[in-house]
This record gives sequence, C-alpha cells and structure tokens, in this order.
Amino acid sequence: MFLFELIAAALISIIAGIDRTAGPQIMLSRPLVAAPLTGLVLGNGMIGLEVGVLLELIWLAWVPAGASIPPDDTQIAVGATFLSVVFTEYWKADPTAMAVFAVLISCPLGRIGVFFDRLARGYNDRGNSRLLRSVKNGVLEEVEGVHLLGLLYFGLSSVLSFLVIVLAGTVILLNFYPLVEKLLLMGSNFLKTAFPLIGAATIIGTIRLGHTVTLFLVSFMSTLLLLWYF
Repeated sequence: MFLFELIAAALISIIAGIDRTAGPQIMLSRPLVAAPLTGLVLGNGMIGLEVGVLLELIWLAWVPAGASIPPDDTQIAVGATFLSVVFTEYWKADPTAMAVFAVLISCPLGRIGVFFDRLARGYNDRGNSRLLRSVKNGVLEEVEGVHLLGLLYFGLSSVLSFLVIVLAGTVILLNFYPLVEKLLLMGSNFLKTAFPLIGAATIIGTIRLGHTVTLFLVSFMSTLLLLWYF
C-alpha cells in the first residue's frame, strides 16, 4: 500500500512540478490545488485541503521566473500531504496535528528543491546553442526534441525534490512524532492560524497598488474562513 501511495504521489509531483515551470501553468502547481488533489488520490482529501490552506500564502508572492528560484512549494505541498495521509494512518494520529507537523518538516526540506531546480535550469540552458544551431540548419524536428528535454529536466527536478522531502520526513516522523504529539495537539490550532498570517504578511510587503490590496484581502479572508471551517 505504501508503495502504491508513493508512486501515485510521485506522479502528481511530476505533473504539478512541470506545470509550475515548463508546462502550461494552469495553477495545478499551487499548494491549494496540488495538496487536495494528492489527498484525494491517496484517500483523504480533507488532510490535503488543510495542508494546502496552510501553505498557499507562504511563497505566493515569489514567482519561479527569471533568476528567481523560490523554495519548491509545490513539492512541499505534495510531500507534506503524502506524509500526513500515510502517518495519520500509521500512528492513528490526529489528522490536524499530523498535517501541521508534516508542514513544519517539509518547509525547510523544500529548500533542497532550489538546488534541483537550479540544476534543471542549467541543463536546460545548455540546449540553447543546440537549439540555435538546429534553427539555422532548418532541422525543426530537433527543436521539438530540445523543448521536450526541458520538460524531462524539470520533471526529474520535481520528483527528486519530492523524494527528498518524503524520505527525510519519513525518518523524522517515525522517530520523533510520538515525542511531540502532545505539544502538537495543544498548539495545532495556533499554528493553523499562524501559517496563513505569515503568508499574508509576506505578500502585503510586496503589494504596491491599492486595488491589489483589496483583491488580496478578499482572497486571504476566504482562505482563513476555509481554515476555520475545516
């Protein structure tokens, strides 16, 4: 069962990771979408929704474009959801406490995604000279191949980031969850509120236009209401 869940989540991580950078960018990569989708596939969409709500605002203002390489929030969301679903069942734990702990574990591990993302961009950039040469020689089939290689690089980057989060998170949860369970049960409600507030503070610091502030506040209040409801 664990292997099936791992493979299913890894496939989601690849698809969502490509959507985040080299794909169609239809917002499948957003934590508020990727986490519930992962939860549904693994049999617990509610945990996925909790994880998505916790993570959605944290890096929303930091777009992976140009030279900017933020932590891979997509793989953090998918990895944290996988860990939450699997170990809620394994430890017979409170789902909210487990989701909060999985997010706390996955956020720092997501920094490793920056390394893999940088590698993928480096390999993708190496294809530029080959691409120019193919266009100059009129070999259009090779142009298509170079573009498809870009999808492969970013897909591999995504799944490697996901696997690091899952493997390291598994070791941590197996060894430390029983030690911190009581603390998590006492503090999980506070942390559930703190994560969106931290994300809100981060985004407000980057906003310059008045009407954008209004749109953001509406989005933030909607997310907060969802958080309190569930």
